[in-house]
This record gives sequence, structure tokens and C-alpha cells, in this order.
Amino acid sequence: MCADCETGMTLNLQMYCGKCGGKEDNQGFRVVRDMVLPMLCRGNKFTVVCDNFFCTLRLSHYLASCGCQLLGTMRINRKELPDEAKTIKGRTPDTTIFFSKGKCKLISSFNEKKKLVLVLSTCHEKNEIEVVEQDVFIGKEKMTIHKPQPILDYNHKMGGVDTVDQMTRYYTCRRRTNRWDIRDLYDMIDIAALNAYKTYSNYHPCKRVDFLNNISGALMKMK
Repeated sequence: MCADCETGMTLNLQMYCGKCGGKEDNQGFRVVRDMVLPMLCRGNKFTVVCDNFFCTLRLSHYLASCGCQLLGTMRINRKELPDEAKTIKGRTPDTTIFFSKGKCKLISSFNEKKKLVLVLSTCHEKNEIEVVEQDVFIGKEKMTIHKPQPILDYNHKMGGVDTVDQMTRYYTCRRRTNRWDIRDLYDMIDIAALNAYKTYSNYHPCKRVDFLNNISGALMKMK
């Protein structure tokens, strides 16, 4: 699913129908390309925020060639990653290493929990990448940790799809069924109703429950 991180509107989605033939190479790249292609055809410029299943160096180059940007976490087994970014031996917790090549910036953060986080960004300039101090509680102890700005931006912008999932659960037309196609139909109706409400409420502010009641009443009157 492709969703706007600010409004939570669903922009595009693709159903996984199972494997077709052998193992698909670069599936994550293909899915993101399919998701953003309609917007690219309209000449839109935007930033894609994705998790480590989709984020690759190849994807960053493709989006850059289209005038778009990428921000995402990366898996440690990606072949294009330098060895220094993947190595944690000898590193002190709560430290960050930055790598830069052209428009691509790689952030290797070994956080206070001794977990390695890798973030690839083409939307941050080298002089804009700074480390921000935050006070957190680990157990009962208060500590000051250091988080790179790209990781903070990723955490802030990655909630578009989660917002859609959360809001569709509040008011849903789903009913218990064992048929997968009917479950998918319920999901499509919920997503369409949420998009319609967000568009309508921009011009005519109203409560979501009132909007859905009006829609359902109008649909029942249709012949």
C-alpha cells in the first residue's frame, strides 16, 4: 500500500496473489515502481519513505532519475553496503557513522540498545545531517542519547500506512467470513470510504460517523 504520510490518504495499492513461477528478483524494487508510476506519469515530485524490504541503492537511483527522493531503512545483508557500515565489533553504543556517495547518504547508527540501524537517504544534504540529543528512560535510568536527523525524519514520516490501518478499524464494514475475496472487498470499501471522507472534509468539515451514515443511507436508496 502507498499512502500519504501527512494526510493518511491511500494513493495506490497492490494485492499479493502468491508466487508466479520461480522466485522473483528485486521484488521490493518492482513493487515500489508500480506504486509510484501513476504519480510519476502525472509529473509529481515526492519523497518515498519505505522499510528495509523495499529500500535499495537501485531504488534510490531510479527515483533520483525521476526527480524524486528516497528515505528508508536497509537490511544488513544488502550487497551494496560497505563493510564498515555493517560492522559493530569494537563500536561504542549510541554512536553513528555517516557515508556519502553522490546524492546518497548512508547512516549507520549503533544505538543505546546495541542494535544496528541502517538508513539510506537522498533527501538530506551532507551539511544537514546532524545528531539530535534526546532524553529517554531505559528501565528507571534517564539517559541522553544521540539520534541522527534522518532517523528522526523516518520515524516521523513512516506512519502513513499505519494511519490508514488504524482509521479503517474504527469504522469498518467488515463482517466475519471465510472467503478471502469478500474480505478484500470489505477492505477496499473501507479504504475508499476513508479517502472519500478526507477529501470531503477538506471542503465541508464534519464528523466521520455522520459522513459514513449519509453515504450508507444514500447507497441503500440506490436501485
